[in-house]
Amino acid sequence: MSFVSVIITCHNQHRYLSELLHLIYDFNFQNKKIEVIILDSSEEHFLAQNDIPIYHIPNLGPSAARNKGAALAKGDWIIFCDADDCVCPLVIDFLIATKDHQEADALFFPYRRAYDEVILKEASSYYRKQVAPQTINTVQIKSPVYFLENFFPVHAAAFKRHLFEQVHFNESQWFIEDVRFYIELAMLPEVNVYYVDEPAFISDRKSTRLNSSHLVISYAVFCLKKK
Repeated sequence: MSFVSVIITCHNQHRYLSELLHLIYDFNFQNKKIEVIILDSSEEHFLAQNDIPIYHIPNLGPSAARNKGAALAKGDWIIFCDADDCVCPLVIDFLIATKDHQEADALFFPYRRAYDEVILKEASSYYRKQVAPQTINTVQIKSPVYFLENFFPVHAAAFKRHLFEQVHFNESQWFIEDVRFYIELAMLPEVNVYYVDEPAFISDRKSTRLNSSHLVISYAVFCLKKK
């Protein structure tokens, strides 16, 4: 069995954060193989229940918050989630229980875009009708170019903690920082990255309106800085 760290970053999103925590509590928070860490850069402080550690940090951007969370995490696997998005609780259950794909260093999961303010309440109802599969269908991601053609919000992925000894989110980048992180991750030698083709693991991404031009621009900037 694996231990999973869920790192939630929040900036003035407390109304969503409360619903997200309820979702995690309802499914698997009592499982001793999971920890939740909150990095909160909001103007007002958030008080969580269940003794969840909350770190009140300055607003230095999403990359800085995630890097701090990764440094604090104790899990074998790390899942990041912005407070207004919805991590799939079945993914957490799967990572804890599975013995499949132990060679995987990162797993990417399907997601859908949602624009409704009650996104998390609807998600909770959806997940209650699903069952985490015991085995998964995967496609190995062998090229960094894959992430230019396929966008993944940061909560639709899980990373082995040891990866953060080699790669971090770029703290100078506040936009499409996750895409850059994925590209650098896929460029690491002997790192195994997979896409998980499993409908039960679909998560919800709130108000994402990215398009391919954003990814091309991000990659162009990345290539220029590498020269």
